Amino acid sequence: MTTESGTYNCESGELCEIDIVDTAFDETFIAAPDDGYLFLRWKALPGHLCGNSTDPCRQFTAPLALDPFFLSFLDADNLVFSLQPEFALEDDVSVVDGYQMNAGAEDAILALEVDLTVDTALSIPYVFTGDSDSSSVTATFNGMTLVPLVDTLDASGLAYLVFETDTVAGQSGTLRLVLSTVGKGKAELLIISDARPLGA
Repeated sequence: MTTESGTYNCESGELCEIDIVDTAFDETFIAAPDDGYLFLRWKALPGHLCGNSTDPCRQFTAPLALDPFFLSFLDADNLVFSLQPEFALEDDVSVVDGYQMNAGAEDAILALEVDLTVDTALSIPYVFTGDSDSSSVTATFNGMTLVPLVDTLDASGLAYLVFETDTVAGQSGTLRLVLSTVGKGKAELLIISDARPLGA
């Protein structure tokens, strides 16, 4: 991980600390994967900055000067924030154009051609950004609705969509995924690998 200014650079495996003590701090952090790795997103955990985002992460303190209460944060010794990128091996992740689904006012629809060669379940690795309580994914295979084995979307990191395929096992055809949101919610689903039967 580095910054656009080049002021900070944190090598793989290192724990780097930055003391921010004034309102002049303004840095944009960039995830810089080692050879053979891909950047997925910034980790989303309590106290983590830019969680779920895949963009460079800008942090600046100038707005703190507008309020004495927030300005006091710069003097707080026990106030700690983290910024942690999530990476994956290129050999384990195949990023395919067109596998990014964005839903808002309208549903996002994605059609994939797959071979269901086993009769257990279909597993699709993904990274989700949005409100999991107001978002959902439904799936059909050759027009037949697939039963989800995992009911909710997981926004904490790499996760899997899993659907029962007992009724369509051994077939080839079109897997149709629909990402929906409720109200004015927005959601993004990034399929980070080819859909494949579980255990294949």
